[in-house]
Amino acid sequence: MLALLPALVLAALDWTVLALERRRWDYGLKPAVVIALIFGVATHLQWSFVGPARFFLPALVFCLLGDVLLLVPKGFLAGLASFFLAHMAFILGLFQPWQASGLVPVVAAIWGVFLWLLFRAFRGPKAWRAPIVVYSLALAGLLLVSLNAALQPRGPWPSRALAAAGGTLFFVSDALLAWSRFVRVWRGARLQARVLYHLALLALAAWLLA
Repeated sequence: MLALLPALVLAALDWTVLALERRRWDYGLKPAVVIALIFGVATHLQWSFVGPARFFLPALVFCLLGDVLLLVPKGFLAGLASFFLAHMAFILGLFQPWQASGLVPVVAAIWGVFLWLLFRAFRGPKAWRAPIVVYSLALAGLLLVSLNAALQPRGPWPSRALAAAGGTLFFVSDALLAWSRFVRVWRGARLQARVLYHLALLALAAWLLA
């Protein structure tokens, strides 16, 4: 969609500067991607926020705030709280008649295994464990409702696929980010997580506008 094209272009530029390790440029490009998404979505909807858009626009604003806070050296917990609110807003926007009862134990198992593996080799402050658990519950909730949206009996399959992709990519992105920060750092981890994060936002925005 043309409304999302500026955000996609800025995201590609951000991936490039991350790959080239140009940290200074990243400070501006990272929030610029979400700002472009907010304006692209709002313009396409003619600034009329009804239905899921009532929740998606605040979710994107919280993502923007979280992006800025995570760029601050001591802003991790504040950024985590902001993204928690973003996930809760996305959940409200994506929520549809329940079709995913069989997925509940699957998502719960994925969530539980991830936390078990993370905390088994956790190298971060102990005080951060509880906030991470609470945050991960919202992240797993987003994964669940996005898969539920994809299982709706009505609606075109590309739209349903976008919903599933958005929640799944968000979960994988944050899992990679947590693993690289608290367990083992590897070259390119930030870039990989960033690409998945931006694709998740683009997929969710495209679902909203479809």
